Order: sequence, then structure tokens, then C-alpha cells
Amino acid sequence: IIGIESKLIKQKIGKPKGETMARNEEKAKSMLHRYLKLKKDQQVKHGDGSKKPKTIEKRPYLAVLCDDLDDAKRWLEEINHEIARTVNTLHVQTTLTDDAIRELNDKANKLIRERRHWERQITRLGGKRIGISKADDGDMYSSMDSSGYIYFGAAKNLPGIQELLSEAATARSLQEKRKNEARESAAVAANLSKRVDAEYFG
Repeated sequence: IIGIESKLIKQKIGKPKGETMARNEEKAKSMLHRYLKLKKDQQVKHGDGSKKPKTIEKRPYLAVLCDDLDDAKRWLEEINHEIARTVNTLHVQTTLTDDAIRELNDKANKLIRERRHWERQITRLGGKRIGISKADDGDMYSSMDSSGYIYFGAAKNLPGIQELLSEAATARSLQEKRKNEARESAAVAANLSKRVDAEYFG
């Protein structure tokens, strides 16, 4: 009987206080260990021995949210591949509907805008300034309307687009002509000012 009562008392009272504290401390250590292991797994070691969080696998919605130069370069390369694939589809696919062509062309323009943001972010992070070649520049200008929107491949053959591009090209030509005239006038004025001295004014 005494043995049964003793057992019941232990069940009612529970484990000794010291044992409970030891168990809680053990749980806390175990949780800390798991947390530190998780943080370690989320880091990668680089050639210089430094560590940083693993590369993000999904491209940030905004370029300014990326604060790592290597990641920014990787995302820029990914965007360039997406642009190339989209533009190539517009050039080689001959069975696309007008709506599909417009959708792909919109996508290409959106990616180009996004690319510019990533190029600027790379410069902010200390990377080399990236610019397009003169050939690419001329290519894009020949297919760009007055708002800066670019037409690729089959998109240039959509109804009314050739007229739109022709008008934009004429406007750009006129604008360039005015710039050249302004530069020539400034050069003439600067040359005359060099010839005029105090004696000219008496």
C-alpha cells in the first residue's frame, strides 16, 4: 500500500524541479543548435574566406533591392537571355497572331526597361558602367517610335507601324539637324568672340 501511495504522489507532484530545469535547458540548447545550423546552411564561403547569404534564386522585383554586385550581374545576364529569346521568337515565328506579336513585343520592351535599371544598379554597386554599342544603338533607333517604344521582327509589320516608324525617323532627323545647327552657331559665336578685343570697342 505504501508503495502504491508513493507512486501516486510522484505522479501528482511530477518530476523534481531540478530535473525539469535541466530538461528545459537541454531543449533550449537543442533549439539554438538547430538555429545556428540553419544560418550556417544559408551561407556560402567565398575565395577570400568571407561568408554571405546564399544567392537568391528568384530575381528581385526591383533592381535596387539587390545589394550584391555578383547577383546583380547574374540577374542582368538572365534578363539579356530573356530579351534574346523573345526577340528571336518575333524574328523567326511566322505563324503568330497580331495579338501574340504585340504581347511578345510588349514583353521585350518591358525587359529592356528592366535591364536599364539593373545596369544602373550595377554601377551603383561599384561595377563597370554598361552601355550598348553604336550598332545596337542605330538598330534600335531605326525601330523606335517617338515615345521610345521599340518594334522587333514581326511587330514592325503590324498595321500602321511602318508609318509610325517613318514619322518618328523624320522627327529624329529634324531634331538632329537642329542640334547640329545650334552647335555650328555656337562655334561661330565663340570664334567671333576670340577676334573681338578691347580696341574693337574703342
